[in-house]
Amino acid sequence: MRITSRGPVDEWPLAVQVVDEVLRSRWSTASVERSAEIPPADRVIGTDTTSGGAASEGRDRAAALLTVRGPDGLFEHLVQVEDRGVVPGRIRRSNVGTAARAAGLTGRFGALTAAGTALLRPAHAPEDLLVVECRTRDVVTRRWRAWFKEGSALVVEDGVGHSATGVIPHGQLSRQLLARFGVDPSWVIEDQEPATVPLAALDDRDGPCPSEVGWMQAAWPVRDWHTVRGWGERRQFAVLSIVVPGIGVFDREIDGDTVTMRPSSPAAFARDVVRFLTVDRRDLA
Repeated sequence: MRITSRGPVDEWPLAVQVVDEVLRSRWSTASVERSAEIPPADRVIGTDTTSGGAASEGRDRAAALLTVRGPDGLFEHLVQVEDRGVVPGRIRRSNVGTAARAAGLTGRFGALTAAGTALLRPAHAPEDLLVVECRTRDVVTRRWRAWFKEGSALVVEDGVGHSATGVIPHGQLSRQLLARFGVDPSWVIEDQEPATVPLAALDDRDGPCPSEVGWMQAAWPVRDWHTVRGWGERRQFAVLSIVVPGIGVFDREIDGDTVTMRPSSPAAFARDVVRFLTVDRRDLA
């Protein structure tokens, strides 16, 4: 196997780190998982419709990196009780409070344990905070947040009713995030023509496809399109793509009441994600 990486010389050290960590983690075994008794079928956050086993296997490997699982709002609960010695009983006995104790992050009286304190440490005075959202029919179905500090990142993923949290090396973030999108390398239609459709029809897609372009006619009845948005507190570059499961990855351009979708490629999408995670973090203030 040969990997070729090209880019500006000042980004090379981080690019090498990303490639090295991806190769190392590709064959790594899953970490020991601390869970709040979520049924196995629900351990992968969110529900996606993708073609092929590669995307699903990638999400499973990515999920293994986040070793604390629980209901939605687990991270916010830990922040809420961080400075408390004794937490009110109604909060301790809540669904999220029970999950925090089951995962070993809080103790008998609801205060953080040493493990809970260590988990939140990167969120204190972080070097940067990155946020990526996936929207389906204009509803946020997954939110991915990462607080960077001293070569590690606290990652929090929120899905529909579930969350996953863990501290992982910075170099593994690209692999983790790409796997979560479930983009299959076989979705290559980048050489085909763009398609323009009414913006108002894009979310529901209940009627017939308004375009005669072949790939759009195939994509139109697919249930869940994912609009991927990413931004950071200290960086200008962002990711904005549309992922149509089983079809491909697209760039979009809005002009008045129409939107033009241009076929991209999984490779270009991957480059955008890697750049998003490895560009120089500059203080824009």
